[in-house]
Amino acid sequence: MQSMTQTPETQGKQDTIIATANQLSNEEAGIPIEWKYFTFDEIFDFLASGTNSRSDLVETGDFLYIHYGDIHKHNSCRIDLAKGKIPHILKDKVRALPHLENGDLIIADASEDQDGIGKSVEVINSERKAAVAGLHTILLRPKHPGNTTITGYHGLIQNIPMVRQQILRIATGLKVYGISKRQLKTVLLHNLTTEHTEIYEKNEKQTKIRKTF
Repeated sequence: MQSMTQTPETQGKQDTIIATANQLSNEEAGIPIEWKYFTFDEIFDFLASGTNSRSDLVETGDFLYIHYGDIHKHNSCRIDLAKGKIPHILKDKVRALPHLENGDLIIADASEDQDGIGKSVEVINSERKAAVAGLHTILLRPKHPGNTTITGYHGLIQNIPMVRQQILRIATGLKVYGISKRQLKTVLLHNLTTEHTEIYEKNEKQTKIRKTF
């Protein structure tokens, strides 16, 4: 398995926020303090996403097209390409875009409220249907799956308290909030392993329960 090391820049950033990160982890999620921290840029490759609006979409076509609006209305942290009503787009309009793969993380980079900014879904069942990431999304692909992250749990990253706090800090706008790739690359994240997944699965379930009341 390929090892993952921190850069001096990341180590410096970690030194400045580690107390806050550990406080958030311990008090809000019951997380141990010994975990390693990396930037999103160190953990993920940032890939191209589409700019096609709804007017380019069709009911049936060559590719599924996951628009930021699809992420906002999705009720799960994972998006199954074999299920659900996902719009399509013709191949000629997205020739240059990378095809989605299992484990890819698609983040909505725009929202009308703070609750929705940074909302994300992880791709599953990509072998069932070709798909691309669409308008107002940021597409991330893990550089070291199984080492710093675990496929199947990337969608839970949005539930990590320290990540959520950073996304809210970098969000800009008045009527519409937004985040950029440049800003997201600097967000710090701890390595995600099997030790952590139960914590964030629990947080995901609790969030869904709160939204029903």
